[in-house]
Amino acid sequence: MPGELKILLVGFAIIFLVFLFFELIRKKITTSHAIMWFLLDILIIVFTLTVSYLEKIANFVGIKTVSNMLFFGAFVLVFLILYNIYRKLSSQNQKIIKLTQDLAIIERKIRDEKKKHN
Repeated sequence: MPGELKILLVGFAIIFLVFLFFELIRKKITTSHAIMWFLLDILIIVFTLTVSYLEKIANFVGIKTVSNMLFFGAFVLVFLILYNIYRKLSSQNQKIIKLTQDLAIIERKIRDEKKKHN
């Protein structure tokens, strides 16, 4: 990998780290998500600086080129992130249903109490 490309990739990764840090300070992202993105960004920096290890891993796994391995890795990562988002969405959906039911019960109790007092 050419040196200019390494510098560009590491530069973008550092800018993204700073962006994540400020998003975390402003509470625009949760700590658990920030940790995941910080680790991923650091991993990108490490792999950018040590491309020879990527070539060894690709050869060991049986993938012909490093770029194919990176595309596959990105696909798996996007799939895992999507699954995590879907899982959290389902959990939030269940909580919304429970809260709506609890609210309806409370509203009914309030209506019943008002009828008793009238």
